[in-house]
Amino acid sequence: MSKKLRKFQRPPEPREEHVNAADVVAHLAELSKAASIREIAHGMGLKHRGRRYLPRVIEKLKKRGEVEEIYGGRYKLADQDASQKPTTKQPPAAPPARAHEAAPSEAAAHDAQAAAASRRARDPNLIAGRIIAHRDGYAFLVPDQPIPGVDGDLFIGRDSLGDAMHGDRVLGRIVRRRPDGRAEGRIVQIVRREHPTLVGLFRYGPHGNHVLPYDVRLHHEVLIPPGDELTADLRAKLGIGAQQPPANRRLRLPELDGAVVNVEITRFPRAGLAPMGRVIEILGRPGDIGVDVEIIIRKHHIPHEFPEDVVAAAKATAPQVSEYDLRGRRDFRDLPIVTIDGETA
Repeated sequence: MSKKLRKFQRPPEPREEHVNAADVVAHLAELSKAASIREIAHGMGLKHRGRRYLPRVIEKLKKRGEVEEIYGGRYKLADQDASQKPTTKQPPAAPPARAHEAAPSEAAAHDAQAAAASRRARDPNLIAGRIIAHRDGYAFLVPDQPIPGVDGDLFIGRDSLGDAMHGDRVLGRIVRRRPDGRAEGRIVQIVRREHPTLVGLFRYGPHGNHVLPYDVRLHHEVLIPPGDELTADLRAKLGIGAQQPPANRRLRLPELDGAVVNVEITRFPRAGLAPMGRVIEILGRPGDIGVDVEIIIRKHHIPHEFPEDVVAAAKATAPQVSEYDLRGRRDFRDLPIVTIDGETA
């Protein structure tokens, strides 16, 4: 073939891998309004071949019903506006004053999970799972089901975590698929909070009181408003009523400063605001005997308070092994056994 013929030969058609349909959907989900093909290509940083192939990808997405075209040749995700609007008009809720108001009810949690499932069905880039945070600020979204075409968990950068906390159940969106099979994403919805309470170190401060969580994967300090650092026992000791604010807002108690406390969350982090809470227990001082066990119990939310009838039944149990208890069992009490466990193990 001569050079003249090669000069006018049609260049080969670009291949599909230059533009990934999932990446186009993820990019459109990031936009607050519809965009033209040129704006989409510029926002995705596409080069020459990718820009030529982009209209074909969008046309395929239109046929699948994932993307819709509106005025002036602009495109957006199908039903994007409807999915972001509430189904019923409700007045804005006031900030909760206590954790039982801040924590969603079982019905609300169920509705949130149903809505999340509906959104996942419309958008394949939405991933449901649990957040596992790292002490350095980033996190991983462990999916409920393996993500097609993705190797392992979804990486969530520090700036993409939003208001989610370690352990929360969330919806994440894939924003980048890497050539090595891994993927990066961001949190778009918190479905259920994992920590109604947390244990930490109480500190008085010049601009307010706060609690530093013992779990380093919880990245937020919890603000304690004046008066909410006082437990029921401390209020009784000071002669302060249950809802009465302390007379001295600069009150500093030796029982609290530097103590290990259990905090009830009254406001979870949102829109850049730090979480807020109130002290419900003073567990002791760091290093005191038994405090480490109390920390573990509350850190992992292990049940440690039981109904009165259960406690009464446990106390009524005979401390000695009876002949009836020995039936069907072998007795090794005559053997010398060494253990490091204490009396309450």
